Amino acid sequence: MHRHERMEDRAVMRPAGARARWRDLIAGSVPGCLSALLMALHPGPALADAMPVDLELMLAVDVSVSVDDEEFQLQRQGYVRALTHPLVIEAAMAGPLRRIAVSYVEWADTDLQIDVTGWRLLDGPESAKAIAAAIESAPALRGQFTAVGAVIEHAVQSFAGNRFAGTWQVLDVSGDGVANDGPAPRRARDKAVASGITINGLPLGRPGQDVTGHYAAEVVGGDGAFTLPAEDRDAFADAILAKLLREISWTGGPRAGTDR
Repeated sequence: MHRHERMEDRAVMRPAGARARWRDLIAGSVPGCLSALLMALHPGPALADAMPVDLELMLAVDVSVSVDDEEFQLQRQGYVRALTHPLVIEAAMAGPLRRIAVSYVEWADTDLQIDVTGWRLLDGPESAKAIAAAIESAPALRGQFTAVGAVIEHAVQSFAGNRFAGTWQVLDVSGDGVANDGPAPRRARDKAVASGITINGLPLGRPGQDVTGHYAAEVVGGDGAFTLPAEDRDAFADAILAKLLREISWTGGPRAGTDR
């Protein structure tokens, strides 16, 4: 990824001091360092010991400056609740292999993608609780900008470098703003879709911005892709649960009510 890459028709420039601060933050992030080490040790998807799973699902959650403390906690608790919900666990165990792999990532600037949990197996209540506990206990690192394209590029690398071999690969992006930093989301999306990844979106309504339209046009793509907007904060937790059930239960082919 290139820090000064053009966003559509304009270049997004950031102060050097801000870049350095976030670079230092990432360097000090234990989850990020561990993720980089694991990806270095496992550089490709065709590993002899890769574990087959029904689905590889990355949950990518916006933590940019537009996300205040209340919304930050709402997001985390919404995913904790959804991942441990009996219906989600049942869906995760309903496929032929009876297991999926999940990664929870928080993202903001071009340089800020935090692998909060790393890739973990979800094959029952105990593993679901372990993923939820890792999300709840993680330190809160926040960003300034909204680099949707950068987190898509991060996801492509992460899918290629993890220790699982999924029948499907799905990136689930949630956020409350349009891209204003980093590579253009449309180009990153098209590359991800070409590699076989489906990208779904959960945009949170924000006054003055058509976040849902931006996600539908620039972010979402791939087989069975959909956008499931949450019009306000009160609807966000229910939207997370509905989206996870829809993603985990999908077995390929067109989805009913697909929204691009």
